[in-house]
Amino acid sequence: MDKKIFKSHLESIYAIIMALAIFGESERMPSGFYVGALVILGTIIGNSMIKRRLALESELLPVR
Repeated sequence: MDKKIFKSHLESIYAIIMALAIFGESERMPSGFYVGALVILGTIIGNSMIKRRLALESELLPVR
């Protein structure tokens, strides 16, 4: 399930990259748009890192 959510959140980032490839510098977005894209990427990466760390910690904890 995580991979599906991850891919759906990245669709907007893919669209930005494709627009830059197709339109180049002629189509500029406001700087807030790019900041928002970085926030989305940071949140996705941070979430996956936290989930991975929690999974590793739960594997290392002894069962009582």
